[in-house]
Amino acid sequence: MKILSLPVLIVLFFMITGCKKPGCDPGKMNGSMSLTGKWQLVQDTISNSWLKTAPVITNYIGTSGDYFDFRADGFCYTKEGDAYDTLAYKQVSSKSIILQKFGLVINGTTEASAITQTGATANITTQNILSPAGTIFREVNLKR
Repeated sequence: MKILSLPVLIVLFFMITGCKKPGCDPGKMNGSMSLTGKWQLVQDTISNSWLKTAPVITNYIGTSGDYFDFRADGFCYTKEGDAYDTLAYKQVSSKSIILQKFGLVINGTTEASAITQTGATANITTQNILSPAGTIFREVNLKR
């Protein structure tokens, strides 16, 4: 067996230990974005993807005081109109989040929702939830 050269060992060391900061995605090793911080709520909708005559069940348009505040302690504080809530969350990767009371819960476990994020916007979309009326999903649009 050949002995690995020192430069190869150094590169391997930094690949294994170099991704320690919050929001870092070890799978990509690139310090991908985190949701941590306060986001203004733009829109919160629940839609039905099967019924063409009534695709949107609820559509809340955010006002200037509405927000989703993702804290580093694993809690998200929300305000939509007069309603305040606290949700536990875990950002699984740069494209996936588990958010309490948001989407489908199977045997006490919340399914992960998809995140599409840029520096100034974030969209969180639940997995499709099957119901007698069709496939229902929730989407929240946020901006910084």
